[in-house]
Amino acid sequence: MNRIGFDNSQYVKLQSQNIRDRISKFGGKLYLEAHYQDSDGQPRISQFCIDADGTFLWEYPLNDPTTLVKGKYENEYGGINLLVQTSPESDEWKLELIILDANGKEVDRSLLEGINPTMPIYFVEQDKTDAFRIWGSNDGKIISALFDVHGQKLEESSADVYGMGTCVRYINNQIYVCITDMEKEHFELIPLTNLLP
Repeated sequence: MNRIGFDNSQYVKLQSQNIRDRISKFGGKLYLEAHYQDSDGQPRISQFCIDADGTFLWEYPLNDPTTLVKGKYENEYGGINLLVQTSPESDEWKLELIILDANGKEVDRSLLEGINPTMPIYFVEQDKTDAFRIWGSNDGKIISALFDVHGQKLEESSADVYGMGTCVRYINNQIYVCITDMEKEHFELIPLTNLLP
């Protein structure tokens, strides 16, 4: 009996649904990042906005090619808020929140305070209209931190997972910590809420 190792039609179907879900999540728009080289061969990164029928709406250049967009969510201006992590030439890492309006114009930009800017960030979610939560890891801990739109930290909680092979996954609207013990060949998904105080 032959088995299909990769089903292309199923893959296209799932990806198409994921794209439709992203468009509906952002009010009929699709936001994409693109890493590319300009005509002078310099690396560039930009945030693009496309509407549901594929029409290009705007481009916002992020300029620094080391920029990583770690998360995005809608804002009160009809645009998006971008959480970006950059490592400029000075090797001084920073976490910034960039607020863009419906036309891709920058409304505000602020540094996140009270958190390690080199921390690996797993995802960002809107917590309230004027606040967002980031999930990451630092010094053997899973970190959950709430910030306002000015980059001020409102609260933080953590779970000690030091010494465990860990990662964080977002599955069916719930956050899980994946714990792996290679010696015992043991793998476990634990809801993050079970670990946080």
